[in-house]
Amino acid sequence: MSELKPHFTILVDQSRREVHFAASGFWSPQDMARFQSSLLEKSKPLYQSQTAFRVMGDLSGLAVQDRLMAESMRFMLHESEKLGMERLAIVITAPLVRMQYERLAEGSNTAIFPTKGDAIAWLRS
Repeated sequence: MSELKPHFTILVDQSRREVHFAASGFWSPQDMARFQSSLLEKSKPLYQSQTAFRVMGDLSGLAVQDRLMAESMRFMLHESEKLGMERLAIVITAPLVRMQYERLAEGSNTAIFPTKGDAIAWLRS
C-alpha cells in the first residue's frame, strides 16, 4: 500500500518562469490543503510579479482520486489561471487517471503527455 501514500514535491524555476511539481498516491483533504499551501507559497514570486508563468506536473504516480479531490484539483487549476498560469503540461501514465484529469481540465490550456520530455517540449514551445 506504500504506492498509495500521498507525496508531493514542488520546484520553482524563476529564470524560466516555471513551476514543476510531482504528486503521487491517494490524497485526503488534508493532503490537498498542504499541497495547495506549499504551491502558493513557493510560486509566490511568479504570480506576484503579475506576469505569465507555466506549470509542469508529473502525476505518473497519482492514483485515481475521489470526487472531492478531483473537484479540488479542478478548482486549483482554474485559480492558477487567474494568478497568471498560461500553460499546464501534465505527465500521466495511468489511463484512468488520464481520463479523470481530461474531464477536470476541460476549458483550460492544459495538455497531457506520456513522458516528461514531451511535456517540457510543449510547455516551452
